[in-house]
Amino acid sequence: MDRVEPTPSSGSDDAASTAFLPSVAEIDRRNGALRSLMRANGWSAMLVAGRAGATDAGFVRYASGWRLWGGSSFVVLRADDEPTILLGSNSQVHWAAQFSWVRDARYVDDIAAAAAGLLRGLPASSLATVGLGRCASNRDAELIRSHIGADAADATPGVTSLMVHKSAEERALQAAGARAIAAAHERFAAELRPGRTEFEVVSAAVESAVRGGCTDGIAHLSTGTLPYIHPPTARRFEAEDVVRFSMEYAGPAGYWIELSGVYSFQEPTPRDQRLFDVTRTAMDAVGAALRPGARAADVGAISAKVFQESGMPPTGR
Repeated sequence: MDRVEPTPSSGSDDAASTAFLPSVAEIDRRNGALRSLMRANGWSAMLVAGRAGATDAGFVRYASGWRLWGGSSFVVLRADDEPTILLGSNSQVHWAAQFSWVRDARYVDDIAAAAAGLLRGLPASSLATVGLGRCASNRDAELIRSHIGADAADATPGVTSLMVHKSAEERALQAAGARAIAAAHERFAAELRPGRTEFEVVSAAVESAVRGGCTDGIAHLSTGTLPYIHPPTARRFEAEDVVRFSMEYAGPAGYWIELSGVYSFQEPTPRDQRLFDVTRTAMDAVGAALRPGARAADVGAISAKVFQESGMPPTGR
């Protein structure tokens, strides 16, 4: 399989500078892991579903290197042959053929029907799907199930496990995304002052994130008054504001980063300072408990306990 070496962002207008692909070694590791999973279960083909937006889980990007910027997609992985990516946009097909590691990128009017066609003739017992119930539309999922039969396996847990156990390179790519969002927060703080609008300050932070290769995400803020968390508006910051600013962005290689900060133009009120301190204590306690073998529910209970003992019982979520 021919592959494109990753090209780090250099600030140029060259489209290749935004490819942000993993290294060839990481691509080979990933492809090898997926095919090993298929061979271990006797699957001759695996259908990977993806859909742009909050409902996506990164399966298509993991299996192909392609960042869906709109619509839905299916990747057909074959145990002993080249993969195919199906897209409903000619522009995405054009760029996916160059900047993903899947060379067989096809435009189709009906991606679900096309995916079913690629699997036609294969026994259902030799097929598996990934993310079909989560990422595909109900219509597409039902159409595919009607074509491939009920015996097809759900490989979602197995592929999710592969994605969760990250290589050293993947962890480095995650860290690069975290640094980009941290830099965006620094830009937010540098631009934040009374009299400026939320639009002006948040746009500077978003510009910083995009320059760092983060193109998908949400930037919201709150001053502690209704409507609480909201997108930026034309409102001007006031000297009395305590501003909560949150960025939730996919880093250059697709790893999701959430980072929030609290900013004040003057000494915070005792209540705001106490809330900040208790939150920090809870986060430190959770961080100390995060280790292999820890149960998520137990770790979550630690945070609730810190707030409860501080006289600030959690409400709702």
